[in-house]
Amino acid sequence: MNDAADTPERYLARLPAPERAGFKTSKSGVLFTPEQPLPDALVHQILALRLAEIG
Repeated sequence: MNDAADTPERYLARLPAPERAGFKTSKSGVLFTPEQPLPDALVHQILALRLAEIG
């Protein structure tokens, strides 16, 4: 089920500020550049949050 509340902002807001610093979001994703890619740890945390929700 796709919930309109499932937005990148929602997941980033649940992480500690230092881990999400420097990344902006759009309606459908987390914005990053080749010069500042998403750290693996951040991707794992976002995935863990989502997996916990969907059980």
